[in-house]
Amino acid sequence: MIHILFVPGTFGSTVQYLIRQFNTELSGREILYQYKDLILPDGSMHSVVKIGHYGLIQELYDYLDGKIDQEIEVTSPMYPMPNFGADKIINLFKTRRPNDQYIFIYITDIKYAEINMLAQYYKVAKGLADPNWNWVPGGDEIIQKNIVSWNPVYTHWSQMQPWEFREWLSIFYPTWIQEWVDAKKYIPQNWFSVSSRDILENTNSIMIDIINHVGKFDNSLKNEFDEFISLWRSKQQYLIDEHNVIENIVKSTISNIPYNWKKMNIISEAMVQKKLYDEGYKIKCFNLNEFPTNSIELKSLLTHI
Repeated sequence: MIHILFVPGTFGSTVQYLIRQFNTELSGREILYQYKDLILPDGSMHSVVKIGHYGLIQELYDYLDGKIDQEIEVTSPMYPMPNFGADKIINLFKTRRPNDQYIFIYITDIKYAEINMLAQYYKVAKGLADPNWNWVPGGDEIIQKNIVSWNPVYTHWSQMQPWEFREWLSIFYPTWIQEWVDAKKYIPQNWFSVSSRDILENTNSIMIDIINHVGKFDNSLKNEFDEFISLWRSKQQYLIDEHNVIENIVKSTISNIPYNWKKMNIISEAMVQKKLYDEGYKIKCFNLNEFPTNSIELKSLLTHI
């Protein structure tokens, strides 16, 4: 049995697909030659049906207790789960399935945690403009506890004005992404661990290493594999590019250097606000529902902390 533990957004679905399709040791694999159609425009692999993709602790317990009647060779549990951190999930697997094979995808630092926030936004949330948007990083339960600080009549985060939600995110997102970064402290030495950064920077070789760790890479499909990796990696670049824009906004604004950017999503705006705060600047954000799109205007809204 193979288990891939990952934070949503750190490419666990892609790793699961590659293990299933390019590993000669799996008995039930079905080679999908139309792999190009499986990578969605947002770079996700959510078009592939996954088994054992557990996101709630009860689902995980049901699986470990044998209550789920499925033949599963590769699972992809997510961490952290609500009220159940990475350390508890790791200990649960160590205790219940000590002889299974494990791949643990970790996040190296805050930069790649923020890139993962962007991945979650684009690949899960779809954006605030979507009327069906019902997800936010960190979880709905966390937000419910704090929104009354902005307005006591609010009952759900979606009632916040954009400037309120942006400020809330800028204050609280560092807490949950730090939990992602800290998870690497709990990885057992005998588990195969790989960072989301390495997956992005050394995609081809890292993916082959992962497949060989749990089986044997199918060299007869090397051309198909290489084409898949090239296409998949190109569809992740926008996440890195957007994070670079965020960092350029902060640097240019502080230095009062003219810099223009396209209207961003509220997650990116919250990152800019937090990074400026870390540099000693606070945005005059009350009723700032339309965030600036140039550094000169943004600079005019800053005050020293």
